[in-house]
Amino acid sequence: MAAVLREHPGVRNAAVISREIAPGDRRLVGYVVPETAYLEHALSATEEERKRLQKWRKTFDLMQFAKEGASAPLAFNIAGWNSSYTRKPIPAEEMREWVDETVKDILALQPK
Repeated sequence: MAAVLREHPGVRNAAVISREIAPGDRRLVGYVVPETAYLEHALSATEEERKRLQKWRKTFDLMQFAKEGASAPLAFNIAGWNSSYTRKPIPAEEMREWVDETVKDILALQPK
């Protein structure tokens, strides 16, 4: 598997290991070291990408100063999380499920 990852022009080196995520649940995990020249080329932004990034930064900054965010910094704030298909806000129930599953997966790794 690592050899396949190393074939990509953007990968300088790679390793793949088997990790037990939970008892009886083993998964392959890949690690890569990016090829700097390829990465720099891939990250060179076009004008359209720069505008999109600038718009995202503005949205993010505005969200940080939103009234509800300021009054309840630990509240479940999903402002700005919109569907890439419909561009409409993702329902809170779906976001809560996604967050709960993600936290469960992270905690299963027993972070320190």
